[in-house]
Amino acid sequence: MISEAFSLGKTPASKPAKSAPKDPRNQQAVGILFFAILPLAFSMLGDPSAANLAICGGLLAVFGISLFGISLGLKGAERYNSQDIARKARFPGRILGSVGMGIGCALTAGLRGSDLGQIAVLAVIATVLSLLAFGIDPLKDKGLETVKDRQVYKTSKLRRRAEAQVAVIGKVVKPLGDAELLPDLRRFEDAVQRMLQAVEDDPERARSLQKYLGVYLDGAAEAATRFVAVYRSTGDVDAHARFGTLIRDLGGAFDRKATEYAAQGRDKMNVQIDVLSESLAREAARG
Repeated sequence: MISEAFSLGKTPASKPAKSAPKDPRNQQAVGILFFAILPLAFSMLGDPSAANLAICGGLLAVFGISLFGISLGLKGAERYNSQDIARKARFPGRILGSVGMGIGCALTAGLRGSDLGQIAVLAVIATVLSLLAFGIDPLKDKGLETVKDRQVYKTSKLRRRAEAQVAVIGKVVKPLGDAELLPDLRRFEDAVQRMLQAVEDDPERARSLQKYLGVYLDGAAEAATRFVAVYRSTGDVDAHARFGTLIRDLGGAFDRKATEYAAQGRDKMNVQIDVLSESLAREAARG
């Protein structure tokens, strides 16, 4: 029934981001360097020959892309520094951008007739100066040193994503004030919370629940947005009935899964208690 309806077309919560002082000097320096490469554009206007356009345009692209990468790296570093738990940089923009600046300077020197040694030295100097000016990207995870830390991070991330999608559904549906949908929506929200609690009680379940807390919730949020748009404009009774079915089916599926996981958790607990009790009994018999 869920698939049919879709055709309508205490891991602790993560700590709030702490306020880290920004360093505007680096971003300002990137802006100044953007202005510094503008003469290449003026050179293209002054000599619109094909060769000059190719050379200056190519250099402009190298420097521009490099500075853009550095800017992205600086923004990523600000986010990383403002959080207690953070992943290393997926895109090392400052490092790659600095290397790009070195390549751009080397190409410029080569086009001006410098020898190979001078080109190499200039490339190294430009790269090093850029790295010293802007720093390097975070190369290791922060606050994720242990297995438990990583599980906390994953489950907290899963909770944030799930709650964001539930909030989207509520934001678009609740203003309708529909007496039939609102009770179903509340039961659905409670079922999602129960499933999230099941993940928090046993973080190893996070992977197996990603389909429910990811795919299904993403689809439900999209369906809710489309339903409200259709229902507001047409009052389509069939659309209302099918969306209501979707919410009830999802809530029931989530609730059953949460109940199943709670039962599995009790079974694991009972097995552990039995093993420990038998071990203690054997120790007592030997003692």
